[in-house]
Amino acid sequence: MVDDGFDYGAVTDIITVSITSDGATGFTVTIQNNNDSTTPLAPGVWVVHSSAGPLFTDGVADSGDGLEGLAEDSTPGDLAAALAADTGVNGVLAPGVWAVHSVAEPLFTDGAADRGDGLEGLAEDGNAADLAAVLADQSGVAGSGVFNTPVGADGSGPAEPGASYEFTISARPGAWLSFATMFVQSNDLFYAPDDTGIALWDADGNALDGDITSQILLWDAGTEVNQAPGIGPDQAPRQSGPNTGADEGGVVQVVDDGFSYPATGNVIRVTISAQ
Repeated sequence: MVDDGFDYGAVTDIITVSITSDGATGFTVTIQNNNDSTTPLAPGVWVVHSSAGPLFTDGVADSGDGLEGLAEDSTPGDLAAALAADTGVNGVLAPGVWAVHSVAEPLFTDGAADRGDGLEGLAEDGNAADLAAVLADQSGVAGSGVFNTPVGADGSGPAEPGASYEFTISARPGAWLSFATMFVQSNDLFYAPDDTGIALWDADGNALDGDITSQILLWDAGTEVNQAPGIGPDQAPRQSGPNTGADEGGVVQVVDDGFSYPATGNVIRVTISAQ
């Protein structure tokens, strides 16, 4: 707190902050410069956080993230950008595809370029139709389909936090399961098992049953240049149209682009029940 010998008056003489709750989820915050105040208020920043000291630490030198510009020159942009870089993203999942197969690598090959069979559309725009059509005619694929309607929903759409997709498969011993669903707040990332898929039976002939989230990875399709997750202008929630971002010309691989992503288990949970 300021302690330089000058008289600044009481904070409540200058500023009033009120918070209105919209149910249990939404809040409207009003910062009002009081009528009798002779002190103008400048643009600022806000952050909802779970850890201490997101803007500064009492008794510690400024971290250099932009607080100086806000406090000296009323320029909050640098601090806002620093906060945005540390902000988590809402884990939304898009409609995806599944395949029961005996052939290796039905959707993609780790370390190889996208095949042009529709994975790009799924990973960039949540469009599962083209890849599903290819899988339906692919040799070694015993069954395949699209999952696009969250459980309990009236129609197809994304699965928001707390929602889930569900589908039923039929498979013979020795078969594998592959699937893919877009990580929506990205340019071309998707969740899937590794390129070989998940074995539906173990070595003792027991059918797979239970939580298989540990076998799911966040993949980069290598088809569009990545931007910071959740704020990139060429990502599906913000882009002007499908296939908008810059071509990357890369390969399919587990994402490793220098950005920070939530742990896979914090976004997606996958379970399978043998019947």
